[in-house]
Amino acid sequence: MGTSIGLYDFASHAGYSTLVIPVLCAEGEEVPGARTLKKIERDVRNTWNSRFDTLEFGPRHESFLLSYLSWRAVPQMLGPSFGLGLYGALSFLAQHQAAGTLDQFREPDGRVQVVVFGPDDYRLYTPTYFSELTIEELSGATDVPLLERIGIES
Repeated sequence: MGTSIGLYDFASHAGYSTLVIPVLCAEGEEVPGARTLKKIERDVRNTWNSRFDTLEFGPRHESFLLSYLSWRAVPQMLGPSFGLGLYGALSFLAQHQAAGTLDQFREPDGRVQVVVFGPDDYRLYTPTYFSELTIEELSGATDVPLLERIGIES
């Protein structure tokens, strides 16, 4: 939550019209470097909740899968909290697309700009990737579209 608070405060003070969306672990899930809403409410004592209109929640397995898949496209091999953030961004976009409200986030050129922060490195979790992901996921041997595979309806 500290990263989200810092990003929100920076964007607000600089006058940017940036929407910062914290992505938390779904209840009962654990992703290294992230917390559930219940733990945030228990542990974080400042007024974090007044800063954010929207929270997203993500599951453990999909967080590991998305961070692993990102290694092919992102120069830095980021860890599972990046996968959690990516899951939250994809989920947010899919929800707004399904509701017909995505256009409110478009730039004049029609693009929707999204930034996902990756505060962790994968190396501490290498053994966990091998126990968390299936051989098909590790090898890329699947024909199932990514959003369907991670349970996001587009």
